[in-house]
Amino acid sequence: MQVLKNFNVKLINSQDMNCKTIKKQILSYLDGELHGEMATNFDTHIKDCENCQNEVERLKMAYRIIETEKMEYKADPFMSARIIAKLSKKEISVPKHNVTLRYLTITSLAAAGVTIGIIIGSLFSTVSTSSESIANAQEWERLADEFMPEIDNNPYNMIATTTNTNETPTKP
Repeated sequence: MQVLKNFNVKLINSQDMNCKTIKKQILSYLDGELHGEMATNFDTHIKDCENCQNEVERLKMAYRIIETEKMEYKADPFMSARIIAKLSKKEISVPKHNVTLRYLTITSLAAAGVTIGIIIGSLFSTVSTSSESIANAQEWERLADEFMPEIDNNPYNMIATTTNTNETPTKP
């Protein structure tokens, strides 16, 4: 009866852990990451399956070769410090043509801005001298006489007479 139970357990374990599952877990097994029931199922399958056993042996051999290579070629512990020291000694320089180009660009933009400001200022200048305002008033008076000579109550004449006599204009 005990033999039958062991056979049933092996059959169940073999069903749980088929070769495809084992091949996915070989690296975890070799790294010691399988624990508990998974590790025991893995061990029992490896004992029963010759293909998986050969696969595990090949990977164990590859791990041993890698470990011997690591021992032969140990990394220099001060190598990173030397690399960082060399990099910090190296000066980062900005190419001179970039600085010259930047200086010329800023200077030309400033000159263009000043020129545009002068042009706009001269076009929209509202500064007028007293002689210009007198000439301007005379021009308005001439235009008013030219276009409205027959009207008795010319608004321009009403304002002109009011300022001269200090009287309020009356409507006819």
